[in-house]
Amino acid sequence: MEHFEEGELRIIAELASLLFCDPRHTPTLTRGEHMTSGLLDDIRNENLNIYRTSAQRLREDVGQEDEIARDYRGRLLYELIQNADDAMDCGLTDKLRIELHNDGLWFANSGRALAEGDVRGICGISASTKRVEGTKKRASIGHKGMGFKSVLEISRAPEVYSTSYCFRFDEPQSLSFLRKEGFETRHAPLMRLPWTIDMQRPTWAKLVSAGIITAFFLPFAEASADSTYTTVANALRVLPETTFLFLKRLEVIEIVVDDEVRSWRLSRERKCDGTWTPVPSMDEEGLYRVRLEASQNAPVEFLVAHDGDIAIGSHRGGLAGVAWEDVDITEVSVAVRLEAGCPEPTANALA
Repeated sequence: MEHFEEGELRIIAELASLLFCDPRHTPTLTRGEHMTSGLLDDIRNENLNIYRTSAQRLREDVGQEDEIARDYRGRLLYELIQNADDAMDCGLTDKLRIELHNDGLWFANSGRALAEGDVRGICGISASTKRVEGTKKRASIGHKGMGFKSVLEISRAPEVYSTSYCFRFDEPQSLSFLRKEGFETRHAPLMRLPWTIDMQRPTWAKLVSAGIITAFFLPFAEASADSTYTTVANALRVLPETTFLFLKRLEVIEIVVDDEVRSWRLSRERKCDGTWTPVPSMDEEGLYRVRLEASQNAPVEFLVAHDGDIAIGSHRGGLAGVAWEDVDITEVSVAVRLEAGCPEPTANALA
């Protein structure tokens, strides 16, 4: 049997996943699908064993999802935009594309493919790959995977696509699964029990061909599809450009509503030794100049002071609960708009 290095296996798996995503091909069990199916089986069985040990935990997981969905109500767009920014890998073009269709909402980005830790983070509360080993834990949007639960505001059957893993959530299937395992319950924890996607949507193949690596599709419930579409369309149309100002890595954002495309391009410079230097991201502490070029408006520039290492200490208001108990630091950014003909503020003026 031929042996492959880890990097070669990853490439093979991604190519297999891309092949399976093409609707022109007959669905077969690729290596990529084997990887997805095995991981999803593991996650379901792990949670099933927990519920067998404690039926109370099953009820708590259902209640916790409902609570998080309520807490994050109205934040769907902001949470998924931030999650896309977190996934960027500073590639050739870090891109987010949002497409509103009659039957649901697509959030697609060109960042890194989902790793196993990302899948587990989406399927739980406390798992996440956002923290680098050996570093302090940071309070931020999307912390502990909780931000993704905001999708429950508009969809009860979200689908996750990546060139590494593809899976979905299905409440009726999860409830049937639990009952077959002997649980007498009227509700299932939707995002604790992931399932494979039997037939991937043609839109995913189109997005992959355009350089997309990971996408979320949020199908609307048929009974409320028209009203949900209208609500999301209105929110997307009035989304202010300052929504993108504090993003650290994204360079291109595209929003498609009713075949109308609005787009923004971001560029960043950091002041180093008195000189403005182009940078791929806003990760380091310092003073930045951020330029926003919109397809529908004149370009605007902002001066942004960023500090990403602020100790929380005893100031823990709003950070209650187990999920936040080990968070050590947070970050703060402050921006002012640069007007033509006005002198540029200094770093001390922003301090």
